[in-house]
Amino acid sequence: MCERKIEQAESADEMRAAIFRFRFENILVKSVLDSVEYSGMSAEDKYTMLAYHAICRAEELQKMVLTQLQTIPQPIFIPDITKEKSQISAIRAALERRKEKPPSRFHESNWEFCQDIEAVLRGEE
Repeated sequence: MCERKIEQAESADEMRAAIFRFRFENILVKSVLDSVEYSGMSAEDKYTMLAYHAICRAEELQKMVLTQLQTIPQPIFIPDITKEKSQISAIRAALERRKEKPPSRFHESNWEFCQDIEAVLRGEE
């Protein structure tokens, strides 16, 4: 596999030279240029065929990557529950206070308890 990075070419001549160098390093370039030489195509047809096969290969690789992304299971993220733990502790404390101080009436007790819980969730307690 080719490890060398393609350098940016400024002119068409530099691009042709880079393609010729990659003939010895890249199987796609080699197979296209060999088949063009064998069939006797023109230079324009050679680069058209090379561009066509490069686009086909890029499409294949894109489909392969998308398939892999869709089939590989995503990592499981465990949420940080430290805030929830502190809220649970505060709710438990509110429940303990409720046990210590019995309400005089049922409705008053529920209303105070709900206010305690809401204060915990707002972070006031």
